[in-house]
Amino acid sequence: MSFKRIICIGDWGYDTMDKGIIQKIRQENYDEIFLMGDNFYFNGVEDENDKQWNDKLKKYFPPHIKKCVVLGNHDYLGNVHCQLLYTFNKSYFSWFLPHFYYDIMDKQRSCHFFFIDTQLLALEHTMNLSNACNISQDRLQDYLKLYDIFHEAHKQWLQNSLKHSSAKWKFVIGHYPVLSGGPHEMVTELSSFLLPLFRKYKVDFYLSGHDHNTQVLKKNNTLFLVSGGTSFTVAPEKRKETIFSTDKKGYIQLNTSLQEVNVEFVQPSRKKNLLIHSLFKK
Repeated sequence: MSFKRIICIGDWGYDTMDKGIIQKIRQENYDEIFLMGDNFYFNGVEDENDKQWNDKLKKYFPPHIKKCVVLGNHDYLGNVHCQLLYTFNKSYFSWFLPHFYYDIMDKQRSCHFFFIDTQLLALEHTMNLSNACNISQDRLQDYLKLYDIFHEAHKQWLQNSLKHSSAKWKFVIGHYPVLSGGPHEMVTELSSFLLPLFRKYKVDFYLSGHDHNTQVLKKNNTLFLVSGGTSFTVAPEKRKETIFSTDKKGYIQLNTSLQEVNVEFVQPSRKKNLLIHSLFKK
């Protein structure tokens, strides 16, 4: 069985995405793209006519490749409802964000992907970041209403979904890291909820953005991937769990099959991807 090639990119919504990376993404025939939050800097988008849809999304990524999307904290400074509604835009069919959290099953490769909204799971951290970014009162109230509606439901959904998944490979995708060498502080209210779940239900991968670099770490048989290094980057600190880390511009590529998942680091300046880690299951 051939590999399915998925690229994973967070924090991509700047005007300054590396030109070599844009060219690489548009030239490669990827199967899917995971967009892991902070999709539009600095203040999200306002509506479906916001020029950032053309100036960033359509400029950076091929229109025919499906993009599975999660929200980031900067997206909450704008109209997050618009990003969900864009899923149903008749003129652009490859943007997929049907709800704040959702899952996708690749039955052929027995891969189950769970896309979560880390902002709705981490109130204190998101409030601190939002206030530091001078969030408007309207947007703040909108976020708090969404948190009240979805926080507990989101947690229950993820627990039940992981519990009942019979997939060989389990992936959780969000914006805030659960394990990282920074530069942002660790989100303890998120890790205290997710780490026990990952261990109990044998989650193989957690993918995130937020920190502006690329990292691969391992804890309790889960690989934690941070891929936020396509615009400006900040050097991460190495932790005891670190397998790989860099502030060089690039992104993570997953190659998934029934028996194997490979994690690669893609740099436009390298002719061949750097293989970071491989997992095998019979």
